[in-house]
Order: sequence, then structure tokens, then C-alpha cells
Amino acid sequence: MDNLTNQTNLQPSEMSWAELKEYITATSVQMRESDRMFQEAKKEFQETRKLMHEAFEREREEREKRALEREKEYQKRQEEYQKRQEEYEREKAEREKAYQKRKEEYEQEKAEREVMKKIADEERKETNRKIKELTTRFTSQSGHIVEGLMESSAMKIFKQSGFDIDKCWKEMKGKNKAINRQMEVDLFYPD
Repeated sequence: MDNLTNQTNLQPSEMSWAELKEYITATSVQMRESDRMFQEAKKEFQETRKLMHEAFEREREEREKRALEREKEYQKRQEEYQKRQEEYEREKAEREKAYQKRKEEYEQEKAEREVMKKIADEERKETNRKIKELTTRFTSQSGHIVEGLMESSAMKIFKQSGFDIDKCWKEMKGKNKAINRQMEVDLFYPD
């Protein structure tokens, strides 16, 4: 590669096979490094996603635990209600009063459970929406990340090889109507 960097105005037709091989090897090394960096970014994303999922699961388990405790408390109250009803069976007025009180508590707890369920559903939907948004954003940007990494690396390699390139065109598209074929060039370096 030293021979390539020491020569100026080197044309592709003037490159020897060894120089061309050296150039290709250097480009390949740069591409592997870009791929490694992409894989690291992908791994970080997956770890973040896993942590978000674990946090959601912990929160869901905590909500279920609280709901179970409320259910046990409700069962306990129901048992107490039955005992009181048996104790005060002779006094109809007292029994009706206790029943109305328990009924109101039950309705209040039922309303609270419904509210908690709605909140949990909304939080789950919001979390799913955010995960989907992050996934879509990362997926749509991964091509641009690779292009960005490749653009600077390729410019550096070209300059080290003696090519004086100062411009890079991105996302060129074309169509050959005669054979009905389309093409897209992500990065183009004009001579």
C-alpha cells in the first residue's frame, strides 16, 4: 500500500496487479471494520430493546402482584362480610347497612380495577408503539449508517491511492427503458 500512497496521479490502467490487489485488500479491511461497527450498533440496539422489554415485564408483574393483593383483600373482606351477616342475622337493619357498605366498596374496587386495566392497556400500547417506532427508525437508518461509514472510508482510501476525489453523489437512480430494468447506486465517485 505504501507504493500506492507514494505515487500521485495514479490511473487504474497504470496499477500493477500487486498494487490493485493491495488496494482491494485495503478496501476489504475497511469494509470489514465498517461491518464490525454496524454489528456493534445492532448489538447495542438489541440490548436496549431487551432492557426495555425486561422493564416492561417487571412493571407488568408488579401490577399483577398488586391486583392479586387487592383480590386477596377483597376475598378477605367478603369472608368478613359473611361472618357479620351471620352474626347480625337477627337484626335486619344492621345487616342491610353492612351489605350496602360492602356493595359500595366492591363497586369502587371494581371501578379501580377497570381503571388500572385501562391504564395498563394504554401503557402497553404506548410501549409497543415506541418499540415499533424505534425499530422502524433504526431499520430505516441502518442503510444510511453504512453509507456514511463507507463514504468517508472510501474517500480516504481513494486519496491514499492517489485519486483526487472531492465529490460523492448519493442515491443515484436510473432506468433502461429498452430492457425495462432499474438501477440504484448508493455512492458514486466521479472522476
